[in-house]
Amino acid sequence: MKTLHLAIIVIVLEAIGINSLVFAQVLPVPVFETAYFKSDNGTYPIPYQLINATLTSTPLDISTKTLFFEINATSDGQLTVELPRTIIDSKNGSQDKPYYVTTDDIRSLGGPMRVVPEELSEKDVRIVQINFPRGTSEIGISGTYFVSNYPLILQKLESPLKQIKSGIPVQDVKCSTNYVLIIKAEDGSPACVKPDTAQKLMERGWAKEIVTQTSQSSECAGTQVPSGGLGTNIVPILIMSPNSTAIVCVTYNFPYSWAQYPNKEVYSQGILNFSSFSIGWESTVTPSSSFQFTVTPSLFDATKVSAGSNVNVIYKIYAEPNAQGYYDASLPYGVCSRYPLAVVYDASTVDATHFGPYVTLPPPCFNSLYTVSSVKIVSGMSYKEVQFP
Repeated sequence: MKTLHLAIIVIVLEAIGINSLVFAQVLPVPVFETAYFKSDNGTYPIPYQLINATLTSTPLDISTKTLFFEINATSDGQLTVELPRTIIDSKNGSQDKPYYVTTDDIRSLGGPMRVVPEELSEKDVRIVQINFPRGTSEIGISGTYFVSNYPLILQKLESPLKQIKSGIPVQDVKCSTNYVLIIKAEDGSPACVKPDTAQKLMERGWAKEIVTQTSQSSECAGTQVPSGGLGTNIVPILIMSPNSTAIVCVTYNFPYSWAQYPNKEVYSQGILNFSSFSIGWESTVTPSSSFQFTVTPSLFDATKVSAGSNVNVIYKIYAEPNAQGYYDASLPYGVCSRYPLAVVYDASTVDATHFGPYVTLPPPCFNSLYTVSSVKIVSGMSYKEVQFP
């Protein structure tokens, strides 16, 4: 009779267009804490969530490209880990391959046992969910790639719950670098999540508010980069060295208030996601994976801006040693345009022959909520104005 019931369920699911493969790809959206894996090359932040266990330490073996989560598991539980591809990835050529995952518990007398986790792959991250039994003491996650160093300075803060217990108001809770503060719809408590996750949680009704910067910004300091010069074919090329970090301040101007803006449906919940920035090639619409970014603020609440107001966004860009090359699109300018970028050791080699024709053409553009009024280099970058044919 049990077999019959199962068959009926499978038939019903297939009849409405759902199969088991769909369920294998649908993972719940957890709220992450951050584990810090330390080495001589830097500190690597890895978001995670543990159920029915506590994290005791986070050893790292760079030689084998392995992260170890040492835990105290009082009952059967689950570890969910968000693995940034810029830190650790697992590939077979250009294709994703499963991470090599092991668990070590009192029953694995022969050493760690390999397990196969649930996995969800996205452009910038891969999320794995690992079920483990009571008594598990260590979970290892190995890839085929691990970044040699991680120079971005990351702000380590107490968890939102600890900040609240210390007397900090909910709206004033601080999140670590690359995370934003949301307020849960269920109980009004705070949580720190990635910007993309915050928008998904708002759309699903799990979060009722994203706490973002809304005040007018003061003037940026730095070297002003000219606007693109689309009419003259003289284009500023941004220049930085491989294995270096640049800081750039971009000032966004809002010609409209939110009430005046006609295309509100373009921006979900009125939130601008500045962290969706990428560097790549316009000809293939392909972002490069050889850069790491922090963007502050990463999200901005446009529903509270007044016409004519500005906001400054700080882009901190690290070009990895293998980033050397020429890119058609990087930081924004004007309305919908982006500066080309050269990652080279010798700026004298930069000329128009290294870039496609797209850098001088006006891009397709809609009536945007904002324009870029100023781009200033704070450190680690220069520019060169290049004549294009």
